[in-house]
Amino acid sequence: MAAVESGDVLDALIIGAGPSGVITLRNMLKDGRLQNVLVVDVNDQVGGLWLHRVPRYSTLQIVKSDWALHGVTVDDSEPERRASCDSICRWVQKYADTFKLKEFIRCGVECVLVQQDARSKRWTCTLRDVKTDHQWDVVSRSVCVCTGLEQLPRVPSLPGAATATMPIVHNLSVRSGSDLPKDEVVIVGAGPSAMDICTESYRAGTKRIYLLSRTAHFGYPDTWNLLGSEIRMLRFLFGTLVLPKWLGNSILHVHSTVWAWWHGVPAWRPVTVSATKDIGYVMRSELLPAVKQGRLVPLITEIESINGGEVKLKNGMTLHPQKIVCATGWSFDYKYIPFYRNIEFKDLQPKLFARFMDIDHDGLFFISIANGYQSAASNADIVSRCIIQILTGDWERPSDSVLHDNINNVVLKQVAVVGLYERELRPVGFVV
Repeated sequence: MAAVESGDVLDALIIGAGPSGVITLRNMLKDGRLQNVLVVDVNDQVGGLWLHRVPRYSTLQIVKSDWALHGVTVDDSEPERRASCDSICRWVQKYADTFKLKEFIRCGVECVLVQQDARSKRWTCTLRDVKTDHQWDVVSRSVCVCTGLEQLPRVPSLPGAATATMPIVHNLSVRSGSDLPKDEVVIVGAGPSAMDICTESYRAGTKRIYLLSRTAHFGYPDTWNLLGSEIRMLRFLFGTLVLPKWLGNSILHVHSTVWAWWHGVPAWRPVTVSATKDIGYVMRSELLPAVKQGRLVPLITEIESINGGEVKLKNGMTLHPQKIVCATGWSFDYKYIPFYRNIEFKDLQPKLFARFMDIDHDGLFFISIANGYQSAASNADIVSRCIIQILTGDWERPSDSVLHDNINNVVLKQVAVVGLYERELRPVGFVV
């Protein structure tokens, strides 16, 4: 905190005290060469968007064992295979306490504006105390954005939505099972938020849950893993064995296909072979009973039209749901970054070398959104260690052609998969 009090230039300003923020802070302090680091978070305690932003039933794709990092694990009393929202908040608190990070964290402080000086490349960051409204500036060599994925909800324009007699809402507005209908619900999307809504609907007793996916995603089962979790399996195949993508993809494809047929859910079999490109969700074992009972119906189709209370699908089916829930993503609300206000991921991604480094603005890093399929502790650890190498001069910036080649032929061509991600980073100079 000395840098904040003395007016010295910060090595890094970290925006957000969720999992990515505290992991980045710990790694920077442990390195020893970056000591002038400050974390700010608008909330009154650490935890990030898991504190108040997301519904309490929310989880991540991964099982709770994958939250173990640097010796800090999820509370053993957690009953579910997947870590709950509250247990993730407890994990962040435990992590911050274990490594004595809180003296470097200012809760109740909002980042209002960041601006880069064209000559020095340093960042002037305007901060605001949310209680007193007092504002002040700090100068930093870098800005690490760790504010998570959930920002501005995006609801697609559905044909005939203006005539709908049923509510059409974004998944963030579904705060608990009481917000879900008892008879029939349509869920649009196939990512982790959609799977969470399916799970909550099943628990709430919804009689029929239709899960609509626009394209065939490569689902990967969260069971039958000899190494305990899907992340460990992926790291073993692509990291330890260093299998080529085609072979690793083939093994995953066979594994997932057999799992789907064995459990009697052929609708969940992978259609494509490319897990590293098309993986969309984890096939959650806790939803197998819902599928077998006919209460959860996964469909690869889209809504063709809505007419009052009737919903026609492109596969010819007609539904009469009491609610449509769109788990269809978000736009990023980086209102403190003037050139990235209300930007969608598809527009920001082409600017991120190695999935995290802004190629147009030196010293600006996006850590949370680099995580991809395993958006959790593991990739935040990898990304923050790469950032340390940049800030300490241990990494030599390659030519612009190499930067753009990484974006066009790696970042935009496949998702971030543990094991493969490290193999992406080494050729461009990072030690991971």
